[in-house]
Amino acid sequence: MKIVKYFFEFISIISFFCIFKIIGLRNASDLGSVLGRFVGPLFRSKNIIKQNIKIGLGDIDKKKEAEIINGMWSNIGRTFAEYIFLKNFKFNNTNFNHIKINGTNHLEEIKKNNLPVIFYSAHFANFELMAMELNKFEIKLAAIYRPLNNFFLNPLMEYLRMKYICPNQIPKGRMGMREIINKVKNGYSIALMVDQRVSEGRRTPFF
Repeated sequence: MKIVKYFFEFISIISFFCIFKIIGLRNASDLGSVLGRFVGPLFRSKNIIKQNIKIGLGDIDKKKEAEIINGMWSNIGRTFAEYIFLKNFKFNNTNFNHIKINGTNHLEEIKKNNLPVIFYSAHFANFELMAMELNKFEIKLAAIYRPLNNFFLNPLMEYLRMKYICPNQIPKGRMGMREIINKVKNGYSIALMVDQRVSEGRRTPFF
C-alpha cells in the first residue's frame, strides 16, 4: 500500500510543481501559502501542534494560537512551492530581495581562516536558502538533511539540493555521523537544523 501511496504523492507533487512553474514565483508562493493552510491540517494532528505550542509558549489565548498555526502551515506551503524555483534563488533571478545577510564579516573571517565551524538554525521561512547562501559565499560546507520517506520523490529532492543548495549533502543518522567527522577533518563546515527529528540516541525531555 505504501508504494501506491508514495507514487500518487509523487505524481501530485510533480503536477503542483508544473503549475507553480507556469504561474511564476510570487504567485506560486502565495498559492503554496493557501494550500498549506488548507491541506496541511489534513496530514498532521492539531492536538500535537497545540501541545507543542503549549510546551514552548505556555498557555496563550486561542487567537494567538491560531495565528501561529496558520503561519506555520502558510510557511510550509510557501517553502514547498518555492522548491521549483531554487535555480532562480541560486542565481539571484527572483526580481526581489529574498534574503538579507547580517554579519558577513564573520563569514569572511571563517573563509579566511579556513577552519570548520558549525552553522545551525531551525526550519524558519525557506530554510533551504540558508545553506544555499553559505555555499554562494564560498564557504567550504556540508549540509545535513533528512531523506524523504517517499522513495519516488527523494531522488528528485536530493538532486535539487545537491545542484542548487549545497553539493555536499549528508543524510542524518549513524552513517551520516561518520561522514560528518570525515568532512570536519577535511576542513568542511557543517550546516544543520537543530529541530530535525532524530530517532537515534537517548531520549531527553523537550525544554
